[in-house]
Amino acid sequence: MSLKNDVTQRSRQLSDAARNARNERTSTNSLVDGSRQWWKGKGADSFISEYKTINGDVDRFLRSIDNAVSNMNRLPALIDRADKERKEEAAKEAAEAAAKKK
Repeated sequence: MSLKNDVTQRSRQLSDAARNARNERTSTNSLVDGSRQWWKGKGADSFISEYKTINGDVDRFLRSIDNAVSNMNRLPALIDRADKERKEEAAKEAAEAAAKKK
């Protein structure tokens, strides 16, 4: 498998994993919000407060994954550009070497 294809595949897998994590977080948020109906007191308040902190950490983590996916999605174009530049440089050097031989 080429590097570009591998990067594209890994990017898609990472994006899918983030989407699955978001779906699970949505379900978990519903459960935590629902717990307010039956769980009262300091224990519930402490749990919900801690959950909000963790949920914020998860949000930052998912944004980091989104950023990584975005960067990975740009890699194939960067690889193509670098390959083109290397080929152009090699052709230029070959032309200069041929000109010196004349």
